[in-house]
Parts: sequence; C-alpha cells; structure tokens
Amino acid sequence: MKTYRIKLILGMAVVALVAATTNVSAKLLFHENFDYANDSQLSAAADWPTGTSIDGQLVVKSGDTAGDGGTASLGVAGIEGSGGRLIFTTTGTGSNTTRTYTLPAGKEVTGDGATFYTSFLYKPIAPPATPNQNFFMYTVTPSPPSANALMGRLIIHAAGGDTVFGAYLRAGSTKVLDTVGYPNGTTVYIVTKTTIVPGLTNNDTFEVWINPTPGGTETTPATVTSGPEVTGNDIDPVGGFTGMSWRIRGGDTRTGDAEIDELRIGTTWADVTAILTGSGGGDGDGDGDGDGDGDGDGDGDGDGDGGAGVPVAGMPVTGAIGLGLVAAACALGGSMFLRKKN
Repeated sequence: MKTYRIKLILGMAVVALVAATTNVSAKLLFHENFDYANDSQLSAAADWPTGTSIDGQLVVKSGDTAGDGGTASLGVAGIEGSGGRLIFTTTGTGSNTTRTYTLPAGKEVTGDGATFYTSFLYKPIAPPATPNQNFFMYTVTPSPPSANALMGRLIIHAAGGDTVFGAYLRAGSTKVLDTVGYPNGTTVYIVTKTTIVPGLTNNDTFEVWINPTPGGTETTPATVTSGPEVTGNDIDPVGGFTGMSWRIRGGDTRTGDAEIDELRIGTTWADVTAILTGSGGGDGDGDGDGDGDGDGDGDGDGDGDGGAGVPVAGMPVTGAIGLGLVAAACALGGSMFLRKKN
C-alpha cells in the first residue's frame, strides 16, 4: 500500500470554511521507526534526550538483516517495519536505564476522558532473570500536578523461559498479568491505552492488548487491564499526558533483553493501529507532517509548500462534508492533487 500526500491550494474564504467545519490534521502524535545510524545509542537521538543511560543498553540496529524477514526491522502481519530496531540489553548489576519521548509543547493530551495510546513491536531475546513482575514502559504525566509521573506501567514477567506481559497503573496498584507466555524470538504486537476517567476518585485505567488485528477496531475487554488505583494518585486532567518512557532494570530485577520497533503514540485506537507497509511516515519531529524535515509541509522537500500528509486510508477529509469542501474549493478556483510518496 502506497502513501499519498494531498495538497489543497485554496483561497482565504475556503481556508476559513475548512477551519470552521472540520479538523483536517492527523492525530498521530509520534511515530518512531528507529531509522538512525547503526550501533548508535538512543540517547544520541534528537527525539530521546531525557533520561539516564548506560552504554550498550539502548542501541539502534539498522545496518544488519537480523530483524524479521531478513531486514533490520521487526514485523508482524499488517505491521511491516522500516528503518531499524532498538535493542534492549540489561547489562550490569542493578542498573536502571530510562529514556523518555516528550510530546512537543502544545501537543500534551489533557482533559477529563482523555485517552493516550501507544503501539509497538516487541521481540523477547531473553526473559527476566526472575519472575519479578517488573515494568519496562510507562506513560509520563507531569509531577506536579499529578502525584506521580510514572503512570500506566507495562509489566514484563518471566514464566519459565517465556515472557509474560501485564499492567498496573502505578506503584502500589494491583498488578494484573496475562496468562499467555511468548518464547524468545517471537515478535509480539502490543497496544496500550491510558485513560483519565472523569473525577479524581482513583478510577483511571491502563489497558494492554497483545496481538490485536492491525487496522481493526478496538476490542473489549483488553487482553489485560490494571487493577484498582492507589488512593490519591489519579492523573490530573490539567497536566494530562506528556509522553512515554522505556525503562530497563539490570541485575536480579532485570526486565529481560528484547528488541523494539515501530513505536506510535496517538489519542485514538486508529492512530496507533493503522496498517504499516514499511513506508515509514509518522511525525517524528513534532511539526505535524510526518516527513522529518521540520518544515511542516508534509512533502519532504524542505521548501514549505506542501500540505499536511496522512495515509490515504486515514484522510480526515472524508464523507459528505469532506467531499463538499473539496468541491467548494475547486468551484472557487482551488485545485487538488495527490502526491505519491515512495
């Protein structure tokens, strides 16, 4: 499946009409395919400046064919990686490495009822040393105003020689584990959802889906959902969600060794579960266009003349309203064309 860019050249009246009647911007907040130099540390990447690092623990592999299908990337049916992949290695004793992606200013996800989704591919290389129900990923909320910044925690747990996933909201909350273990070398597709349930009444939730259908709809219930929340640690809707973080523990509390790929962050299920065909995309630099050149035009040539780019299957200007707007643009002297992105 190819990705296309849509460009509308409109008069000021049409621009005002579009702005007043529909939202034409994609909601995908971040897409990371780890397309960095081979053997580079994640801490050196522009989008991952925050956290503690231990050399050799968070390393990008993009110059080999040891991923899935003879490529440097990971993939499952419907999610074909591009670029490289991230290698987690729990070296040392009692080591703790974290690396955080922070949403650009103005893109924080706030308000009662807000949802924060992530999706990524996970291939266990070695399970945790002990069945310790540790966590290796969490949703970041500001502290203050939230009582604790490490909300929505994805558990990594050992079950024999397999890796088991689970969920809990934060320290002290009930940990809930899935019943299925995944052997080393098996790539798993993971989707998480953190929800600010209205009311500061210890009711926020963290849900995890294991191997949902890419391009499908959100299923209920999730594979595993966090247990009751600790008193006094609701996510404050004012601060909301500001990003997510990887976390590695070494020694006896280690989270195990793994490979990670195709991280996406969004505010809806569709944002993070759309089918990927290895063509890259997403908004890795926070300018809203997904091409990484920072100019916001979506065409990748850096000259600022393009339009915001979204996958054809996910164009927000659709249906009767969208077609009406396009027709109005053309009737008023505008033009529309599709630009192919290889």
